Amino acid sequence: AAKAAKAAAAQERQREVRAAKDGLLERLEHLLLGAVGPALRPLVRHLLAPGTRLARQVRVEFPRLAAHLGMRESEELEVHLPAWTEDDVQHHVDAVRACRDELLS
Repeated sequence: AAKAAKAAAAQERQREVRAAKDGLLERLEHLLLGAVGPALRPLVRHLLAPGTRLARQVRVEFPRLAAHLGMRESEELEVHLPAWTEDDVQHHVDAVRACRDELLS
């Protein structure tokens, strides 16, 4: 009986550790998506057509990231958005760099 109780307690501890690990990973994922999403979302919309290989690969390998960035399912190989001005490009490059610096600090 004592052996069974020890085994049950060990299984319960393993479940608790697994739940804590899953919770930590989910919180970390949420923090990272929140940090990179605003900087990357406009770039993804302007640079990655939904039907490109890279876009499809991101949707398959990182579905939550793809959803957060607004990557849609489509076979379209061209982006149909107005061209950015040089100032727009510089603004978005600065935003991505600031995001990178924040993540690395």
